Amino acid sequence: MTFNEQKIDNIKLDYISNDNYSKIEKYQLFITNILQPKLQSLIEEREQLDKSLLEYFKLKSHIFQIQNEKLDQIKVMIDIGSNFYVQSKIPDTSKIIVSLDCCRIYIEMTHDEALEFINKKENILKKRAEIKSNYINQIRAQIVITMEIIKKKL
Repeated sequence: MTFNEQKIDNIKLDYISNDNYSKIEKYQLFITNILQPKLQSLIEEREQLDKSLLEYFKLKSHIFQIQNEKLDQIKVMIDIGSNFYVQSKIPDTSKIIVSLDCCRIYIEMTHDEALEFINKKENILKKRAEIKSNYINQIRAQIVITMEIIKKKL
């Protein structure tokens, strides 16, 4: 930083009253300590919903593939943890086991039952994702408004 830049910064700071400086500091702390962490949390929650939607989409496409190709048995690669896969053979594809996404509960369902469940679950997840997106947009707007207030105080 050159001498002139330091001088300009000092001049700007001289023009800000102590009262305005404390208000600016409060607004900055509000953004940093409240709005940004909440925004990050909501973005992570929405991303998790998107991942769940993707998993249900994959499951639905697998069910359609099994039905269309009339597969009695299939070979699959199963992730047993830490991206370590083993080959497995599913001898009976007439029913599948679906996670309810709560309390690690799994239920055996027919293809039609699973498709009906998936459609309902997708609708619920889409609504939740939309609500999260609305909250995210509101917080982003609050950050912009707060930044504008800070600019006016300068």
